[in-house]
Amino acid sequence: MRRRTGKRAARKRAKPASRKIDFRALVRERGKGLLVAVIDSGITAGHPHVGPVSGGASFERTRSGRVVRGDDWRDRLGHGTACAGAIRELLPDADLLAVRVFDDRLSGRTAALVEGIHYALERGARVLNLSLAAFPRGAGGRSLGAALEAAGRARAAVVAALPPLGGRRGGGGLALHPHALAAASDPACPPGTFRAVSGRPPVFLASPFARPAPGIPPSSNFQGPSLAAARLSGFAGKIIARMGPLRASRLRGVLYLWARWAGEAIEMPTFRPVQLPPTFQAPESGSRLV
Repeated sequence: MRRRTGKRAARKRAKPASRKIDFRALVRERGKGLLVAVIDSGITAGHPHVGPVSGGASFERTRSGRVVRGDDWRDRLGHGTACAGAIRELLPDADLLAVRVFDDRLSGRTAALVEGIHYALERGARVLNLSLAAFPRGAGGRSLGAALEAAGRARAAVVAALPPLGGRRGGGGLALHPHALAAASDPACPPGTFRAVSGRPPVFLASPFARPAPGIPPSSNFQGPSLAAARLSGFAGKIIARMGPLRASRLRGVLYLWARWAGEAIEMPTFRPVQLPPTFQAPESGSRLV
């Protein structure tokens, strides 16, 4: 019996990774048993788009520099609730954890975000939605990087927003971290799907609009990469609920294969996030770190 050698044998042995993934099951996945942390301005429990919330905490840095943890995770801005609603639309059976790091404006302290990430990991969150973009320099950046590395070791998915400026001037540094998934806006993308742009790293495009609310025109509601990140958190959660915890690199790969299966992959091998055309972006809703 002759033994196959060379390219022909390699093709015979090789099986595309996508053959092992049931993409139709991913579409149907509802997220039961999955804990998703919304690290934002809090969540309004009982909101028609959100439903029940599995508790949470607030984190605030005092004037002395100490971060204080509290039990008031109510949303005073509506931003976190809008993001939670987008996630709930894709993961109706998942558990939501409210981690409030913004209070009366969409601007927060890095130290509070870091503590919020560690809290979410301690609670067992498998998806961490960070609908913000900035990556600070200096000590704050190092502590935030360490928190993201802790999420990577726990194989918790971290999803962050990529603003119109991409990775320039630190604006998208959080989304471009090795342990994070980058979400950018595509106003033409339907709410129930996402698109993938190949590159290093790949960027995922999703609808930047909040779920419709009675009496509020879409132009007056929250919109931008923050909502795109929330939707990508929903799709990443479907994968984790179905396949179990994955490294960020593997999760990116499955998301890309899913987009290609759905006919929503954009092949740009030399793509860099800073090249993302402005036409892909809706106005940012303003969340940032200081």
